[in-house]
Amino acid sequence: MELKNFFAQDDQGNKLPGATCYLYQRGTENLFGGLYKTNGLPLANPFTTDKNGLVQFAAPNGIYDLRVVKGERDYRLHIQFNDVSETLVAAEAAADRAETAKDAAVISGGIKDDIEHGLRTTSPGENFQAISNVSKTYVTLYKNKGDGVAEPIDSYPNMQAIDELGIRTMDAEANDMSFALGDEDMNSSWLQTDRRGQPTRYAAKCMGAKMRPEDAPALIDGASKAAVIEAGFGTFDADANDMSFSLTDSEFTQSDLELDRQGRFTQRVINSIAKRIGISTVVPPFPLAAWACWGDSLTAGGWPTTLAALCGLPAYNGGWGGQGYSQIAARQGGVPARLTVAGNTIPATGSVTVTAALNNPLSDGGGRQGLLAGVLGMLNMAGGVLTFTRSAQGEAVSCPAMSYFTPADGLAHADRHVTIWIGRNSFKDVAPALIVASIRSMIDYLTPRVKRVIVMSIPPWVGEEFGTSGRARLDACNAAIAAAFTEFWLDISAWLRTAEAATAAGITFTSDDLADISNGLTPRSLRSDSGHLNALGNIAIGKRVYQESQIRGWM
Repeated sequence: MELKNFFAQDDQGNKLPGATCYLYQRGTENLFGGLYKTNGLPLANPFTTDKNGLVQFAAPNGIYDLRVVKGERDYRLHIQFNDVSETLVAAEAAADRAETAKDAAVISGGIKDDIEHGLRTTSPGENFQAISNVSKTYVTLYKNKGDGVAEPIDSYPNMQAIDELGIRTMDAEANDMSFALGDEDMNSSWLQTDRRGQPTRYAAKCMGAKMRPEDAPALIDGASKAAVIEAGFGTFDADANDMSFSLTDSEFTQSDLELDRQGRFTQRVINSIAKRIGISTVVPPFPLAAWACWGDSLTAGGWPTTLAALCGLPAYNGGWGGQGYSQIAARQGGVPARLTVAGNTIPATGSVTVTAALNNPLSDGGGRQGLLAGVLGMLNMAGGVLTFTRSAQGEAVSCPAMSYFTPADGLAHADRHVTIWIGRNSFKDVAPALIVASIRSMIDYLTPRVKRVIVMSIPPWVGEEFGTSGRARLDACNAAIAAAFTEFWLDISAWLRTAEAATAAGITFTSDDLADISNGLTPRSLRSDSGHLNALGNIAIGKRVYQESQIRGWM
């Protein structure tokens, strides 16, 4: 989808805040229903401009009529949405279908039982296909040369051969991939790195499958062995090293870029990398002795301060009021933020406007430092417009459409104990599965092998008492999160309605508090409004999270 920005204006060019906008299918009065906001949430149609007369929305590729109404002002614009990436995907899909159809036609065009059958049923000069008796080959294409001679031209592998290749389609989105060594058909080997320069899950899986003592290859014997290992080179002995690929110099000594016959790395490479960089420093076994607390206004309220004081460790407050689940996950880094800038170029100095964003990590009036196309800078959002300003002057840098933006604070806190408290601003509008997926991505983004994470339940607001439709939706969302993250789950909203919470806050529940509890709400003595926590509520939460970390043996 393409994201567009419009300013509603009167006939004098003045902006029209609060104008009502209708998006119709071209030439009709049929409202189009597939619109989205900049944060990826659905946008109702009709919709209104903001206080600056700005409207931002994304729509599928197509031609539309945009009607703008305020007072006596009523006008229409003919607009077209054309996301080039979608067009390319559609074109590539059509090409793939055509190629598949061609291959299917070739394969199904009369496969012969054997070569003799093919020679009997074709004339000299014609091609035919025959079932192959060669291991790992399905069919072979032959040319009838006459005189009973069949010349092999090409062959198709069977499923066993494909499975044993050890390669997969190079799908950068699915594998969170930024680099991969692949062949001309875009099939990827295990040599893959993610957006942080670390191995992808597929690469890590290959490493784990190969890290066995019996797979260790033969190395050079004698006094030179230690020197060769230290230098990271070895004799190019494909048989001894179970090798199918290696990047070498003119003397046939290889680097650490080598693959075995399954498209995975050799044990020599494992030993070399482990010796020189140390596995434990690349993937720490346990989190750093510090906290990172990610969430919305419920976290921004301040309870991480209590947590830090109790455990004597730093606690980063990653709360941002009003943010939805995808924005928080994008700030943390688990869900990739992707940006397109004007001209697809970051200038040598100054700012550039962001023309499209997927998983925007910011809310209006905020900013975050991070990397965009390898350039460090500040991403800001003001008046609904995103801009990126590089931190230091340099050369202009190409920034392809939908480039990754990596927030610096998320990257800096990926090695900590973590709390995730998200979904309060989103559960009414999206399916629970989307919130679950974002939480899973946030956990996967953490660098330690052992994840020490507390995922907390979404508390109810006034109006979401037991028995209401809003409460049913909230409970369904919490149930989905709890089921997905059993080992990390903490039902904090239920705990706030217990006597333990009152003790933690240093109070005794009043009759009004008890009435709230009977209705399934957070007691009002712990709230500042219909749902946000007051100072006592934040103290109670901080104590409960610290207690939970002790129960789990972390502190």
